[in-house]
Amino acid sequence: MEPQLSTLLVVCPLVFLAGLVDSIAGGGGIISLPAYLFAGLPVHLAYGTNKFAMSSGTLIATLKYARSGCIRWKPALCSVAGALIGSWCGAQLVIYLDEKILKV
Repeated sequence: MEPQLSTLLVVCPLVFLAGLVDSIAGGGGIISLPAYLFAGLPVHLAYGTNKFAMSSGTLIATLKYARSGCIRWKPALCSVAGALIGSWCGAQLVIYLDEKILKV
């Protein structure tokens, strides 16, 4: 699948905006997921790409907070454990859901 220039000119600014929104307040996936679908990515690939991009931003923000000493580690590690379990369960669920349901 070769992306068209016109598609890239629409998708790239939207994904940039999604990253900016996600870094400020979270929820950038509301912008980036429709952009990936507009680009013609299959639904499951769009979900995975979206989660990977947003997780990368979250990881970088977490590292910056950790360096500044703003993290209380006990509650943070409990949250990480819960997030990993929830992420795994969500990924398993999405694999089994029909593409039509995910597009809605």
